[in-house]
Amino acid sequence: MEKNNKIIMKSQFVLSNFLWRFAERCGAQLVTFIVSIVLARILAPEDYGTIALITVFTTIMQVFVDSGLGTALIQKKDADDLDFSSVFYFNFVVCLVLYGVMFVAAPLIAAFYNDATLTPLVRVISLTIVISGVKGIQQSYVSRNMLFKRFFFATLGGTIFSAFLGIGLAYAGFGVWAIVVQQLSNTTIDTVVDSKMAAQEKVFLAASEGIAYLWVEAFGFSIAGYSVQQFTQSGYRQDVFLC
Repeated sequence: MEKNNKIIMKSQFVLSNFLWRFAERCGAQLVTFIVSIVLARILAPEDYGTIALITVFTTIMQVFVDSGLGTALIQKKDADDLDFSSVFYFNFVVCLVLYGVMFVAAPLIAAFYNDATLTPLVRVISLTIVISGVKGIQQSYVSRNMLFKRFFFATLGGTIFSAFLGIGLAYAGFGVWAIVVQQLSNTTIDTVVDSKMAAQEKVFLAASEGIAYLWVEAFGFSIAGYSVQQFTQSGYRQDVFLC
């Protein structure tokens, strides 16, 4: 009898977290959709075109941010604080390097498109690479511990706040910067709230063997390759749509 009760409680727990996760995805997508419509009525098409040009490069960099390590942390049965901390700091260093590449390449990207205004835009919006690297590991912690109810409020709160911020800046005449700030603030708020939920231990250790194990366990290179394939396919569809 006690065993059956545990099974029922576990099933209810899983179902509850599934519903919270589903609500989080639907709510975030709905708010994002509404904000996109409002911003499209305020901003010029050229502003969206500028963001699309930059997103091509940042999306490529995002492929290398996680490389399957976050997925490995979720799947590993005995993942502990040392594993999470090791991957966290490893990802953070990798993201700093990737941001450095984008920072240096920003003038080259601007020169390629013959638009000097792209340089500061690329350097600012590329900050999402670093923030996403931090956020990814925290999301792995939240997913592993099934804290989707808190995740719902974190994501929706960040999405709504950044929506008002972006729309306000657009009305104030900031143009393309309204989109940049909206995206950056959304990712930042999600990351800050997730960090509070994760309550990650401050373990300043770099377990290279643990990282290597997680990478192999997750088939990181295969996942990264799959992400590249997905990006090229989605990018192709986007190009067709823009044409």
